[in-house]
Amino acid sequence: MDALIVHARKAWLKGLSPRENRDIPPLDYALVRRLKAACPDLAIILNGDLASVEQAQEQIEGLDGIMMGRAAYQNPWRLLRVDPEFFGLPAPFDSAKDALVALVPYIEDELAKGTRLSSIARHVLGLFQGVPGARAFRRHLAMEAIRSGAGASVLADALAKLQERPAKPIDVKGSEISAAIRKGICVTDWVTVDQQRPEKISTRKNCVFLTNRVN
Repeated sequence: MDALIVHARKAWLKGLSPRENRDIPPLDYALVRRLKAACPDLAIILNGDLASVEQAQEQIEGLDGIMMGRAAYQNPWRLLRVDPEFFGLPAPFDSAKDALVALVPYIEDELAKGTRLSSIARHVLGLFQGVPGARAFRRHLAMEAIRSGAGASVLADALAKLQERPAKPIDVKGSEISAAIRKGICVTDWVTVDQQRPEKISTRKNCVFLTNRVN
């Protein structure tokens, strides 16, 4: 065994539902640190109610990594700060919009394999939470992505909902989508990226692991 991911909350098997067990039992981060002290050669990664990059920075002391689950999935834009905050490297993208544009080639590849757009789009519905027009973005993506034959242009149309003024209709296909989004859609730069301290990310399903070990 090379690493151990420890959820710092003991589940109560009687009296609480699985959902309640994610919030009610008290956290014990100190126990995880004691485990690391007892097993110094084993990589110990902390999980459990880590809701922000700032909290991850506070709790990673003495450990090998941090795992963010719900916080990363529900508000993925916060991950733009991971590289700057942990490793002192530039963020991979300047904004959430740029990150979503970079997803287009992957979407096109998956659509060509028969994957439905909704299977991918549902994971980015929360990307613009708190941004003016985010509700319209979510509504358009949720409603249009489920339609038969929905393509990457649905994403471009959804991004247009974030503009203060209506965008001109975009009529492009395939590989032109990325360029069209960059050229025709101006989304307010609402994510401030601190370039002072970044980090390395690896993803596994709906979880993001922030590690201070750069191999």
